[in-house]
Amino acid sequence: MFKDFIAHVKQNNDGTWVAPHLLNNHLNSVGKIAGKYSKKFNNEDWGHLIGYWHDLGKYHPDWQNYIRRETGYPEDAHLENQKGSIHHSTPGAVLAFERFNNSPAARIAAYTIAGHHAGLNDWVGGLDARLFKKRKILNTDDLNEIKKIAEAQKFISKKIPESTPIIFANAKSKNDYKKASEHLHLWIRMLFSSLVDADFIDTEKYMDYKVRGEYLSLEALNEKFVDYMQEKKIDSEINKKRHKILQLCREKAELPPGFFSLNVPTGGGKTLSSIAFALEHAIKHNKDRIIMAIPYTSIIEQTAKVFKYGSDDEKEIQERLKSGKLLFGEEQVIEHHSNIDPEKETTKNRLAAENWDAPIIVTTNVQLFESLFASRTSPCRKLHNIVNSIIILDEAQMIPPEYLKPILSVLKGLVEHFSVTVLLMTATQPALEGTIGSKPDEIEGIKNISHIIDNPESLSKSFERVEISFPEDLNLRKEWTEIASELINFDQVLCIVNRRDDCRELHSLMPEETVHLSGYMCGEERSEIISKIKLKLKRGEAIRVISTQLVEAGVDIDFPVVYRALAGLDSIAQAAGRCNRENKLANQGQIGKVVVFNPPKAAPRGLLRKGEDAGKSIIRNTNNLELTPLLYKKYFSYFYKNLNTFDKPRFYDHLVKDSQNFEFKFRSFSKDFHLIDDKAQKSIVVWYKNEESGYGSEELINQLRHAGPSKNLGRKLQRFIVNVPQYVFEKIPQNYIEVIHGYYVQNDPNLYVKGLGLMVNESNFIYGDGVV
Repeated sequence: MFKDFIAHVKQNNDGTWVAPHLLNNHLNSVGKIAGKYSKKFNNEDWGHLIGYWHDLGKYHPDWQNYIRRETGYPEDAHLENQKGSIHHSTPGAVLAFERFNNSPAARIAAYTIAGHHAGLNDWVGGLDARLFKKRKILNTDDLNEIKKIAEAQKFISKKIPESTPIIFANAKSKNDYKKASEHLHLWIRMLFSSLVDADFIDTEKYMDYKVRGEYLSLEALNEKFVDYMQEKKIDSEINKKRHKILQLCREKAELPPGFFSLNVPTGGGKTLSSIAFALEHAIKHNKDRIIMAIPYTSIIEQTAKVFKYGSDDEKEIQERLKSGKLLFGEEQVIEHHSNIDPEKETTKNRLAAENWDAPIIVTTNVQLFESLFASRTSPCRKLHNIVNSIIILDEAQMIPPEYLKPILSVLKGLVEHFSVTVLLMTATQPALEGTIGSKPDEIEGIKNISHIIDNPESLSKSFERVEISFPEDLNLRKEWTEIASELINFDQVLCIVNRRDDCRELHSLMPEETVHLSGYMCGEERSEIISKIKLKLKRGEAIRVISTQLVEAGVDIDFPVVYRALAGLDSIAQAAGRCNRENKLANQGQIGKVVVFNPPKAAPRGLLRKGEDAGKSIIRNTNNLELTPLLYKKYFSYFYKNLNTFDKPRFYDHLVKDSQNFEFKFRSFSKDFHLIDDKAQKSIVVWYKNEESGYGSEELINQLRHAGPSKNLGRKLQRFIVNVPQYVFEKIPQNYIEVIHGYYVQNDPNLYVKGLGLMVNESNFIYGDGVV
């Protein structure tokens, strides 16, 4: 027998061994931490139990032999058993069925324990096959061996939970239980998250101890915010209006937790007003953190800079860093998205991004919602830290409608059962209340939303800074040459189109100095270009920009004239928000000019086309068209009624239908729930160097080639990746791309051109000495 039962071992650099991480200590510690996490949703005993049982299989002699044999750890015991290891997460899951008398409720613990490394599995064809032999006989072979170990007995005999799952806490009738079962998958995920993070934290403490961030309280952050806002001058009419909105947010923060909406016109200062609401609400109701979810990485970078430094202007950021006059500071704000620059990321930031334990998180909609429906351990790890938080959904109209059913369901579950407040923030509030869509695909929207702005129609009219002209004949399309001939009449003009190819085509007809901005450019170049655009506008210099929709939501640029290809009314409104944003033209007795035009081709098929069609219908049937909240509600109602589905990943079939028997398809649903379809596109690492910073991809590609891939290198390469649809990728000549350790990497200088991005059209490809 063994002298000690060990969970983990570690060697120093000089070859000596650190004292082993004893299994007894590990199980006790993980049980304690998981219980602490699950106590936040009143199920501490469930957290304790799954923590005590998660690594029970490590008591098996085969596993103890395995860890010694594989690591070379010195031990007095004779290694008689030379067999392989066992699935150390299985015995604890099997024990759950013994202790729960084969009740279906045993599956709760089984999902979490058996999945704490491999992830949450489907029940049918997954976990059931792993735990049961043929004829549904529980496979207790390994558990029976563990029962012979005296030290394991105190964990095996732990008391099973008595607390009611939080989702059923207020259920009184059979119908209440049935309704609450819609959120049972979410409760299991929260338990799973509590276990996974507890396991990571305790193992990390032994294996590779790192100092995690020491964070300020939300009260202290609010004091910083108040000081910062007092510095800002309320010196213009538009700033006075923004200040009034901010004051309303502070007042409404006193209301009880739940769903809130902040319906403010573009340029109304939503970002700062929303954080004012969140800080006041968090302090009033003892919330733990603020999570802001944003649809685009370009907006995230801008928002995170404002939260950290108090500005997104690089020159002003440097001045603030020198003076120490930051808003919240770098350590208090965590960015969690694929485009973050690892060169600017500290170890503390990276650790906090893994489990979201910082006070302010800035992330993407993709990261938030795909984590809430994930099955793998790494994205699920952070979920328990969403409990008792405030989620700000910036640009709420960007929630993908084909995923609206599961997203609204999970948001309702978080609010009803996990003490979360959700703030829906947008200039173009979608119709998310009442019944959404039409039969047979209609769904129930959100009830009891507290509206921060009592009269959004009046507020919208007070923010009018532009005049919008629509095409007189919606059936008559303009050629790009006609659009180009109009645009060259303006020194400062932004034109937004619907397709990347349209952007390239129109740009080719413009004067040489015209800026091109699209998704064919890597993130590093896009960030560089947006900074240059802002600088030229600030200096009053001539600048013409042809862009795709990536500048529409949240990018703070201010042009006197904006052209927008016909699209959904929400897109048109967002484009208008880039025009006369600060109302500077009022000083000259003028207003901004927004021109909506009918491009040569319709918007791409799918949601963009449906948005354009809905927009046309509203424009045709509305006299004296004004972009107001009432019009947006009308537009979204029409748009939603013409959609084919709100449940593309089949939420009900995977996670609700058999929930009362605790039968879930966690893994299958997570594979289907992808807000961005990775399978339909390819990622290409391009050659690019930022001339100002000197930061480029060449050195990173060399590292990939010679040292192979790593998590850190992968994050750095994200700045230099361009995503293209599969059909576009297949048109690129094979010699233009090489594969390096599974990455598609540019292999020809003609593939990526600075200022234009990836050259994806066959007419751009160069073969030999000639252009085809």
